[in-house]
This record gives sequence, C-alpha cells and structure tokens, in this order.
Amino acid sequence: MNSNIRRYKVEGTRKLSNYFWAIFIGIGSSFFFLIGLVSSNSNSIISNNISFFPQGIIMSFYGLIGILFSLYLWLTILWSIGSGFNEFNRKKKMIRIFRWGFPGKNRRINLYYKFEEIKAIKLEKKIGLNTIQSLYLQIINKKEIPLFKLGYSATYELLEKQAADLAKFLNVSLII
Repeated sequence: MNSNIRRYKVEGTRKLSNYFWAIFIGIGSSFFFLIGLVSSNSNSIISNNISFFPQGIIMSFYGLIGILFSLYLWLTILWSIGSGFNEFNRKKKMIRIFRWGFPGKNRRINLYYKFEEIKAIKLEKKIGLNTIQSLYLQIINKKEIPLFKLGYSATYELLEKQAADLAKFLNVSLII
C-alpha cells in the first residue's frame, strides 16, 4: 500500500449476526404465519388446539410482520448497507468517506474533507449489555463522523492502536 494513502474497509450489514437473525426470524415467523393460516381449516389437527379467532389471526399477523422484517434484513444484507471505506490521502491532504446506502438517487454516499478541517480522532467505548467501541473523526465546527463501530468481536486495544496510528498519520490529537 502507498505510504501516502491509507484505506480502511468498513463492513456494514454483512455481519454473521445479521445472517443469523435474518434466518432465525424468517424461519420462526414463517411457522407462525403457517400455523395461523392452518388454524382456519376446521379439519386440521392444529385447529383442535388453536382457534382461528383470535389466536390464528394474531399468529398470522405476527408471522407476516416477522416475514417482512426478515425480508428487510435480507435486503440490507444484499445491498450491503453501510459498507464502504475510509480513505486518508496525505498527498492530496483529503479524506474520503464512502458508504453504500439504500437504492435510489443517494445510493452512493461520498463525504470529502480536507486535513485542515480535522480537529481530532476520538475513541469511545460504551460498556453495557452490548459493548460498543467507536472511532470518530472530529471536524472543526461540525459533528463527529463515525469511522468505525465495533461490537464485541474486535479488541479495544486493536482499535486503540489503529486510532493512534491514524492520529499520527493525520497529525491530529487523539481523544480517548
């Protein structure tokens, strides 16, 4: 890799956990929907235990909502929402942040910043049920722009090292 250009890949929605939840919710909600529909048939075994009104209707409704949510998850995985890269070009003194969005006229999200606009690199760790480790680019007179958000899979030390290297490369301070 060129020593004047650094490019970091951003994963987006194509994570193992999203595949798991899309499959799990899809299968579970399909069964809910089918059991709700089968309960309307008075000759089925299920209709002896579950009456169509109100249990069958409610199960069909929840099943349909689950199927739609699973479809949404599959589409975000297919379209790779949120994936892209962060490119830091020392030669041009420019930063490019690229992400894939939802289909439409704003599918490609490109943000460009000059090195002079960069105030600092901020490293943040929120500890809780779902620990989130984040790396932000602080822009002068603007918001913080997230560069990376990591779940439990990556170590904080690795992100800390990457943040220090990036701050040194950009010649800005590191806020922890």
